[in-house]
Amino acid sequence: MQKTLQFATCMIAALVLSACAVTPKTEQVPTPKPVAEAPQGPDWQAIARDFQQPGNTRITVETLPGGGLKLVIPAADGFDTAQADFQPDLQRSLDALVAPINAHPELLAHVLGHTDSIGREGYNMVLSRQRARAVQDYLMAAGVAPLRLSSEGRGEMEPVADNDTPEGRSQNRRVEILLHLAK
Repeated sequence: MQKTLQFATCMIAALVLSACAVTPKTEQVPTPKPVAEAPQGPDWQAIARDFQQPGNTRITVETLPGGGLKLVIPAADGFDTAQADFQPDLQRSLDALVAPINAHPELLAHVLGHTDSIGREGYNMVLSRQRARAVQDYLMAAGVAPLRLSSEGRGEMEPVADNDTPEGRSQNRRVEILLHLAK
């Protein structure tokens, strides 16, 4: 009987202890931290508005699909035939670009020169380079930081209109400024 009593006492003690015992915590799976959204690029539409000057219809501003802007300056109105020196109208158009370029220091400007197909291809390439460089040099002299500017001639390789008509050739003689984010 004494063994039964001891056994009963042990059982009661075990039950009391188990009632007081803290149940172990279940393993908690950590909740994933929210992924930070990738930083948004600039608002190209808003930047484009900075470049659209009232009364300055010489320059067209296009938003590029992958980001960036293309400013198109008709060279037929700004350069004499077969020349890289530009006329006062083009100077006024370029002057209107300096403040918005400087207002967006995160942007780089790449100047592209284009020609029509009249004349030899090699000559047109050289002329397009000279015109692009003239625009780059003017923007630098007007206060755009040199490290933000580059230039390149494309010659007659990228026509936007038919080179068989005077109107088409006029559209093909142009300077473009591509604005994009510095990498």
